[in-house]
Amino acid sequence: MRPVHFELPVVDQARAAAFYEKVFGWDIQQWEGAPYWLATTGPDTEAGINGALGQKSEDLSVPMFVIEVPNIDAAMLSVVEAGATIVHSK
Repeated sequence: MRPVHFELPVVDQARAAAFYEKVFGWDIQQWEGAPYWLATTGPDTEAGINGALGQKSEDLSVPMFVIEVPNIDAAMLSVVEAGATIVHSK
């Protein structure tokens, strides 16, 4: 299991994109037709993950990290058994 994607909630996506491009050198492109901006954090030849700037909302109010797992049902059971609460089902 490993992180494969992140989403950062922002209020002003264009302003946030300019900030992350300037500070971290990320390449950020707006997804056509959606309030969603894809962030490429570096070349594919280097370790790291890419992500996005999403419109801050009730569903995206804190940073979110996507973790790839071989079996989603087993992973969900495992996190519940470890004491987590599933906020959104699959």
